[in-house]
Amino acid sequence: MSFDVTIAGLSELLDALDKWPDIMRPILEETSEAALLSLIPDLANYPPPPPGSTYRRTGNLGRLWVAARPEFEGEASGFEARVGNARPGGEFVQGEFQAEAHQGIWQTVEDIVSAHQLEIEAYYERALQKVADQVGGE
Repeated sequence: MSFDVTIAGLSELLDALDKWPDIMRPILEETSEAALLSLIPDLANYPPPPPGSTYRRTGNLGRLWVAARPEFEGEASGFEARVGNARPGGEFVQGEFQAEAHQGIWQTVEDIVSAHQLEIEAYYERALQKVADQVGGE
């Protein structure tokens, strides 16, 4: 399950990454991890079963979200941060290819991230402020 998220103020962060990579990289890594981990409670949340459902839930999808560890990769043009779920078939429950049986019951990852867009942006705004504090407003 993968998609892009646009973050307001990202160009300033990328400029800072280019100018002060030794300062920015750890701040971006820490910020990305915190932002992604903040999504886990909603990602791991199980909706109530549909009325009349006899399917016995295993809880594996939720457990694997809780166990997921964010990954961060600095790149020449910026950075990539991601968190995933190793449950086979998870993309058919919460992903881009959500099965019809799950539509309207399970929120997709994209829906959850979109709902938290402003909070995610706030993480990166604080990161930019941390950089400004460290470099003395250069």
